[in-house]
Amino acid sequence: MPTEKSPDRNEKQPTTKELEHRLQNVTSENEGETGQIFANALVREIHQRALPASTDDEWKRLTNDLALCLAGLVEDEYLVLSYKRGNYYVQFAAQGQFGMRAEAASNAYIVPAKARLTTDDYVAMGKLSWQVPTDLPMQESGREVLDLTGDLPKLLTEVPVVMADPDGSPNFFVDVPCPVDFGSLSELAVRTFREVYRVRHPGQLQYKAFSRNAAQIRLPTLRLKRDET
Repeated sequence: MPTEKSPDRNEKQPTTKELEHRLQNVTSENEGETGQIFANALVREIHQRALPASTDDEWKRLTNDLALCLAGLVEDEYLVLSYKRGNYYVQFAAQGQFGMRAEAASNAYIVPAKARLTTDDYVAMGKLSWQVPTDLPMQESGREVLDLTGDLPKLLTEVPVVMADPDGSPNFFVDVPCPVDFGSLSELAVRTFREVYRVRHPGQLQYKAFSRNAAQIRLPTLRLKRDET
């Protein structure tokens, strides 16, 4: 008894252009019911290939691409993903044998006030495994102090607050030791953008990558727009 031949997974699949050419041949050479069935099948296949990827698929693609890019960073190289329409960001610092630090924007840097995170958002960040911010972002500027904690930056003449935890941050943060699980770190960033910052699509993100000496790094495999500011 003849057995049905199983499909060869290594067989080269026809391109969309080749399918369109087959469709033209079918419609010109076959006018019967069989030809119509074959033509309909080709039309469905062509339309299926033309459908844009779903939003979930795009986020999965970004998760994979980001993991690969993070794995390629060497010590003292940095990558920042940010929302094009607001000050939401997740940034990464490669620390060589000490692993990698990731930080995500907290209310200390999010403006305007209506864009700030809620108490529930802070709880959600903790559930995602982020460490809560430990310090106020006070920076010296000559004899004055630049205070970034309010709605708008303002200069103060007070002595800047001494950071209570030298390993902390005014951002949400997490330190990942070697060997770094880049897949999990990438997933953390994506979930933060989706679930807390409520970014709808990866196309709303941009990136900036650079080394310690400020040399810019291009990451075309990330498939995001590069922030050139």
